[in-house]
Amino acid sequence: MWLSFLIPFLILLSTFIVQGVHPFGSRMILTVDLYHQYAPFVAELRDKILSGDSLFYSWNVGLGTNFLAIFANYAASPLNLLILLFPQRLLSDGIMLIVCLRAGLTGLFFAMMLRDMDNRREDLFLSCFSAMYALCGWVLAYFWNIMWLDAVMLLPLVVLGLRRLMRDRKPLLYCISLFFVVLSNYYAAFFVCLFLVIYAPVAYAQITPRFRIGSLWSSFWRFCFYSALGGAMAAILVYPTWTALQQSSATGDAWPTDYSLTQNLFDFLGRFFVAGKPNIRDGMANVYCGVIILIFIPLFFLCRRIRLREKIGYGFIVAVLYFSFASKLLNFIWHGLHYPNQIPYREAFLMSFVLIIMAYKVLRNLKSFSIHEITLSLAVILAYIVLYEKFSVDGEKIWAIYLSAAFVILYAAALRLIMYKKAGLKTQKYFLAGLLIAELLIGTQVTVGTVAYNESFTNWDFYGKKSDEVTAFIDGREESGEDGTFIRAEVYPALISNQTSLYHVKGVSCFSSTADESFIQFMKSLGFHNNGINGVRNAGLTKVTASLMGIHYLIDINGTSTLPGGFARVEDTGNLTIFENTDALSVGYMVSPDVLDFVTINQNNPFNTTDKFLEALGTDGVYNPEVLLPGATENASMTSGNGESGYIYNIPTDAQAASIEFEPNARVKGERLYIYVQSTKAPNVILTTTDPATGKTTTSSQETRTMQIIDIGTYDPEADLKVKLSWSAASAGQVVVYCASLTDDSYGNMLQDLSQSELTVTSYDTTHLNGTIDVPADGVMLLTVAYDLGWTARVDGESAEIVSIGDALMGIKLSAGHHEIAMSYKPGGFDTGALVSAAAFTLLALLAAVPAVLEKRRKKRAAALVAKGTDSGVFVNESDSAPENSQNPLTSEQVPPADTSVPDPEDRDGDEEL
Repeated sequence: MWLSFLIPFLILLSTFIVQGVHPFGSRMILTVDLYHQYAPFVAELRDKILSGDSLFYSWNVGLGTNFLAIFANYAASPLNLLILLFPQRLLSDGIMLIVCLRAGLTGLFFAMMLRDMDNRREDLFLSCFSAMYALCGWVLAYFWNIMWLDAVMLLPLVVLGLRRLMRDRKPLLYCISLFFVVLSNYYAAFFVCLFLVIYAPVAYAQITPRFRIGSLWSSFWRFCFYSALGGAMAAILVYPTWTALQQSSATGDAWPTDYSLTQNLFDFLGRFFVAGKPNIRDGMANVYCGVIILIFIPLFFLCRRIRLREKIGYGFIVAVLYFSFASKLLNFIWHGLHYPNQIPYREAFLMSFVLIIMAYKVLRNLKSFSIHEITLSLAVILAYIVLYEKFSVDGEKIWAIYLSAAFVILYAAALRLIMYKKAGLKTQKYFLAGLLIAELLIGTQVTVGTVAYNESFTNWDFYGKKSDEVTAFIDGREESGEDGTFIRAEVYPALISNQTSLYHVKGVSCFSSTADESFIQFMKSLGFHNNGINGVRNAGLTKVTASLMGIHYLIDINGTSTLPGGFARVEDTGNLTIFENTDALSVGYMVSPDVLDFVTINQNNPFNTTDKFLEALGTDGVYNPEVLLPGATENASMTSGNGESGYIYNIPTDAQAASIEFEPNARVKGERLYIYVQSTKAPNVILTTTDPATGKTTTSSQETRTMQIIDIGTYDPEADLKVKLSWSAASAGQVVVYCASLTDDSYGNMLQDLSQSELTVTSYDTTHLNGTIDVPADGVMLLTVAYDLGWTARVDGESAEIVSIGDALMGIKLSAGHHEIAMSYKPGGFDTGALVSAAAFTLLALLAAVPAVLEKRRKKRAAALVAKGTDSGVFVNESDSAPENSQNPLTSEQVPPADTSVPDPEDRDGDEEL
């Protein structure tokens, strides 16, 4: 059992050592969404636990968001508590250790399950096959996806608990392990629960020697009841999260109408090759779990010692899982009635789980096969590999094919030793086990290395760099009260989607599946870089939006980042380069009631939409459209354009490179200029200016992101500003360029109108915001906080309605006069979820306690009878009062016999040799 833990743990750890992961090198495993989402949220969780903050809410994500939903989706694994042992500077090291520990625990739990299926036999093969599951292709491709790995780890415990539930009438392990699956991640738990529905009949068939209506009904209702109870125990987290998800992009897909199959079986079998390519963005399912699987699965259906019912059951499950990969409809259902955004076939670990169990049964009955049957299976697999190289379309790399063929040949040699007894027992065992471990080691090294190469293992030393200094600066400013007690900031360079969460500062940035899609669309309309569904970043921030959203500081941790202009540098800030926005408005300020009718209707021109929003707030627009003088182009041609509707360029075909040049022809010297580029890919922006005094030409460049406002500096007609947009590989289609200017007068008028009546924040914490405001006339107090039904407000002690502004922000209607505002937050559905969980835990405790109490009373009565009989000289047989075949206190049925799916040792015909 220790080896079942150590083999996957050490193999994965050695892989990270080879890859130079810190502390064994200068790299880190934070890649893909672990880099942008999971690690920042784990850092936020760590900070909340250490500071005693509530898990309900966070100000550090997207102008404020429901953190309980983020916690449930990204960070609820109990193993994440180990991160408390690491300082934030070593966050990536802690996550790497947890990933390795989780792999080890996965092997251990799988071994516990296999042991139960095999009459408690333990040997080296138990450890090897457990490691095959712990290091299956799904785990190796998605080791960075720490939010789903608990489901993979706990699935064997759930199945072990299911067997005990049906066989021994012991529900505790099943109920508690299923609870932890649901608690750790509701989404991955959906895969497990759906799988259990189709696996439960197979489990019953395994443990029952013959079908009986009473036994079948007993197992059925127990399965349903304790499954519901396990899920209900997690309702405190799942129900409020489900409530929050109703407004997110994760719940808006329609049923598919195309029922065609998307892949063929011939190519799919190549996914079992050693070191097959890990598919992260797209491609077929990651189902690799050992080349030996290809050899043993045909033998499973030929094995005379495996009952027909098991062959039918496991064959049905494998077929369902395969068509779940090939069918768009089944794939849609498996992913919770949702089309996944990359990371395909997220339930693929279930296929590996089932196939390894089947292969293990073949190994334990290997002596029941003839040498001809095994030879035929080997020959078929080798023939398939040869044909795969010739006929596969976009299949595996050639070296993966050759490597797999080599292992098939080596396995053939090992099986020949076993069947012909050409070597001693230890030699047979160690040769075959050594091959299994060698394949796992090579497959893990190559697959993880491929992920590291394609998705990038970046340097560890910059992640969260200077986070303590950033947090200390903001805390110091709030404590001084010079800028108010509620300060927002943005951190640069913006290389991490949830950067404000990683640095624990209040800001705009957000990337979360639980984010309100309408909020993201609103921020998109103001010119912030976004993905249109669940992510927005500070790229595109301007003086206008920084002031509107109350961004007080722009913090550059490197001192060389490209920041939006118009802000004053703060001196003497130690190791940080900080710019201050002295015009930042409070988190709440009075606006016109017209804002209640504001609807975001034009997301293609953020200058126009921002002006419309400002007019709804009760002030004038600030942006003026400007004329562009076209210049040279490469692989692009201008078709039409003007300052109002934008300048339209056409890129005829997907080109290796394309560029567009133009010269802004603004109206007022000194005004700040911005451009906005509609394109599939973000351009590199090159600015060329000429010093009027010296005639010296200066060129600067900045990388940009799609759908963001780009600051190109202040306008000076004598500087001869020229702008070049370039793409190294542009996409065919239209590119639209808008240009607008911001004058000091229009910007000043906006500030004057909106700063007349601002909320003075007197106190706030994770779930409360209190302050006072003097209102000159009836209107609406705009709160630049993402709209959430979990917020409640009291004005002067009386309950007040919170209204939605633009379906994105919050507002409270206020009458003229002085008001005290008190706001508090609790996630919607939390009370209901907590009540359900409390009831479920109470019921489980009662169900667990009652049998123990009854047994204690039975023994007490038996002891009393014995004592009474002794006193009276009468012999009392204790077995009369407590029959050996006693009934379970929770049922009137007898406990069934143990699992008989594996023959007794004396009937194995030589299986003891393995």
